[in-house]
Amino acid sequence: MQRLFLTVHDVTPKFMEECRQIFEELAKRNIKAFNILVTPNWHGKAPIERNTEFINLVKKQPGTIVLHGYEHKPRKKNAFYEALDLNKGPEFSGIEAAAIDRKLKLGLASLKKAFNIEPRGFVPPYWVYSKRHKKLLEKYFKYYADKRGIDYFEKKFPAVPIIYSGGKYFSTLLAYTSHLRTTFKKEGIIRFALHPDDITYGTFARALKDLDFLLKNGWQPSVYEELIGDFVPEQLL
Repeated sequence: MQRLFLTVHDVTPKFMEECRQIFEELAKRNIKAFNILVTPNWHGKAPIERNTEFINLVKKQPGTIVLHGYEHKPRKKNAFYEALDLNKGPEFSGIEAAAIDRKLKLGLASLKKAFNIEPRGFVPPYWVYSKRHKKLLEKYFKYYADKRGIDYFEKKFPAVPIIYSGGKYFSTLLAYTSHLRTTFKKEGIIRFALHPDDITYGTFARALKDLDFLLKNGWQPSVYEELIGDFVPEQLL
């Protein structure tokens, strides 16, 4: 089994043109199964339901929408990480259940208003979520994905995401290590993350080359929802 979980992160009006470019490249490759990770109100300044152009762009895509946080905004600034262009504090780490519940409800309401959908999955910003509040996610979703794998609450599949952007100073290094991982991985699950920042930091071309390599070698594009339910391929256990 070679299953490629392709995810487009940070889908928001803030990065509409970058997302458009990513979607166009996927369309050129006739990829119809991919996860669209929508952030409903980027940093509290870009509510999706007020942007008709953005809504229409996402609606045209064949992929599956997943809730990706609510604001994707760091809870507090960190001077050290900010200096490295890595000031990306997780939105859903270190906060209480009531605050998490509020953000989830706001995010779900935004997706319902913009796309008339109720997403079945959740991917927290930077794949970080307070584990002690994991049960809260079961109220709203069938699965979520963190840094270590895809969690369907009863079953979890280990798979560290492949990424190509890490701020101004680390994107090139991440792109190189991701290239090596795509080269040597032969079966199982690959989580392949595309970000608007891949375009910003010049690593998008490398990501597309690695994606083409995986497709050529038989990796099948998939969406997270395909593993919901009782059927679990033995090759993935």
